[in-house]
Amino acid sequence: MRVEHIYRYPVKGFSAEALEEVALTPGQCLPHDRVYALAQGDSPFDTAAPVWMRKTNFACLAANARIAKLHTAYDPKTSQLVIRPPEGAPLMLDLKKPADRTRLEDFITDYLGEEARGRLRLAEAPGYNFTDIPQKSVSIISLASLAALERAHGMRLDPLRFRANIYVSGGAEWADFDLMGQEIQLGTARLRVWKRIVRCPATEVNPDTAERDARPRACCARISAMPTWACRPRCWKGAASRWAMRWRSSPRPDPSPPEREAWAWSRWMWRWCWRWMFPPAWTSRNSR
Repeated sequence: MRVEHIYRYPVKGFSAEALEEVALTPGQCLPHDRVYALAQGDSPFDTAAPVWMRKTNFACLAANARIAKLHTAYDPKTSQLVIRPPEGAPLMLDLKKPADRTRLEDFITDYLGEEARGRLRLAEAPGYNFTDIPQKSVSIISLASLAALERAHGMRLDPLRFRANIYVSGGAEWADFDLMGQEIQLGTARLRVWKRIVRCPATEVNPDTAERDARPRACCARISAMPTWACRPRCWKGAASRWAMRWRSSPRPDPSPPEREAWAWSRWMWRWCWRWMFPPAWTSRNSR
């Protein structure tokens, strides 16, 4: 296996930035990944006492598809952020300056229009990452499994729809499922695979056109799950450049007889509970 792409997303919901190499720290996200967010006007997020909140408290592709048309570039050394809108001149900002932060907030609020729930505000807290789950992790996607998803969906799916940090090539399709609970090695870093990532409506958005032109979540439901992992760096000894990855490649096994029996039992219980709550006689009387 080999790493093909490394990405970070400095501002939550906004465009990706490609990296050639990255150094991982135990228990942390990628450096400068989702360190900023545009909090909605009604969001209770407090930068002085940050606690994890759902993505809907911030501008995000799941709810605000049009921000995909904004292309951003961030320099962590100078805190310079450049936003290139679909029309007009680029917006050049120094996020250390209160005046530029205000310009950014006003620009995004006006750009979202009716989708903005009040005036948005730039959120940032030391050591905090605006991730979709409370635990700091590194997300990984298998391009082989993504290709299988494309065939099932019947169209090409830009990998950036899934906003992962690391994209790997090679290996068997759906071999990702064998990695749960295992450790993998990326360069000199070791990571433990601990969770599958639940997909949201952001994957429906085309990162080039900002249109919701696909339904990968519905397709994933038909083929069990999206090939995505959340990993935690366990140890780190240096930078990892064009990482090589080793794993056991094997096709996803068919369900065992006990698993099939469990599925049949759960379906029977669900039908029984539904009929108990909504008996046919009660339904027919109230439908007249």
